[in-house]
Amino acid sequence: MGAFLYIWVNRKTKPMKTIKLLFLSVILALTSCGSEIDYSGEYLGAKSVWRESSPNNITTSNASASIIYTSQGNRLYSDLSYANGKWLSNRGRIDLDTNYIEQVNIVNQQGIAIGVIDIGTIEIELSVLVSNSEMTINQIYTFTDTLGQELFIEHIDCKLDKQ
Repeated sequence: MGAFLYIWVNRKTKPMKTIKLLFLSVILALTSCGSEIDYSGEYLGAKSVWRESSPNNITTSNASASIIYTSQGNRLYSDLSYANGKWLSNRGRIDLDTNYIEQVNIVNQQGIAIGVIDIGTIEIELSVLVSNSEMTINQIYTFTDTLGQELFIEHIDCKLDKQ
């Protein structure tokens, strides 16, 4: 295709115009190739945790996360268990909702598991947004018992800056 374009342009225009046209077509070809943004690096900041029933009882602590760029994309590693190991979208986002059944193992006197009891359900909502210099992580845990009654809702918010 490039040789055909060069010959066709060479027959119709002057050499200087040919060079300009080829230069512009190369720039257009390079800019049209899509590539993922590399958010990789270490992010440090603060984590706030509170229950919806007592919003003034906030616990804060240090938080850290890192993003590693691989050939498959950007992967988040965080001290938040559910956010850890998730893949970022091309726009630096993770939005997930899931739930799972919380279970307890029943063990005998010798410590051997003899059964499992369901004690409730945990619904998790995760939202992560990464820009070039900061990351925000929001998680909401909704705990319900086996009858479906809501026990409590816990919020975790992190605001992290790229180091």
